[in-house]
Amino acid sequence: LDLQTVLHTFLAELRALVPYDGANIMFLERGDWLVVVAVAGYTGWSNPDVISAITLDVNALPHLRHLVSARKSVTIADTQLDPDWNRRLAEGEKIRNWMGVPLIAGGEIMGMLSCDKATPGFFTAEHSRMVEALAPQAAAAMQNARLFDQINDQRNRLRLLAHQAINTQERERARVSRELHDQAGQTLTALKIGLAMIEADLPKKPATLRAQMAEVVDMANTTLEDVRRLARALRPPALDAASFDLVLRDHCAEFTRRTRLPVAFSSIEIPDLSDPAKTTLYRFMQE
Repeated sequence: LDLQTVLHTFLAELRALVPYDGANIMFLERGDWLVVVAVAGYTGWSNPDVISAITLDVNALPHLRHLVSARKSVTIADTQLDPDWNRRLAEGEKIRNWMGVPLIAGGEIMGMLSCDKATPGFFTAEHSRMVEALAPQAAAAMQNARLFDQINDQRNRLRLLAHQAINTQERERARVSRELHDQAGQTLTALKIGLAMIEADLPKKPATLRAQMAEVVDMANTTLEDVRRLARALRPPALDAASFDLVLRDHCAEFTRRTRLPVAFSSIEIPDLSDPAKTTLYRFMQE
């Protein structure tokens, strides 16, 4: 069950033991702010959304400051007789009897359970003891929810970091691929042409010299092909220009040419994909 369902069920069951007019559960955030997360009751008082929007500064209200610092329940028998009661609070003038119980789990104060009554002096010491006995259930649910949120945040951060790492890696692959294709590839092509021209000008004899030159030309051809294959493996330029279907088809053809293993490629019409999706699918094909 989600936290809201658990807390609302808790408040409904609590009302059978402690007949409040209204009650709410508040999270303690940043150490000194109480924020409403669940509301029950207040029938005929106001729109529940008004109560749900309440945010209280613990340090501005003595009874809340004492509750949080001492981690002890506080009961105000008659709010009209308490000079520190916040009468500017939404529906504050209707609350005559107030009881607040700290919600503690694992040694940490998670928030507060607040019970409101329009009748002065209604809540007794027995009511306070019952709420204190049940409060750990709500506190545990709030602690679990907070831990779950923290785990989700950590997962999201890890997912973001992994995404950033992959993007950085792909950008570096693309840069190296361009440099190999544009610089090393062009240099080797020029070398190959130059060697071919020298070979053409060599005399027919001695045959040994021509054989050595042919061997050097073959080495240049092999090196050029290796550089092109490495550039394609890092990131084929067609991945950014041609249709993705053509990129995959060319990859299969290259694999067959290099390994002599026949690969039959067929596909449906591949829709436009985002760059990360294309890259991921292409890397999958490479594996």
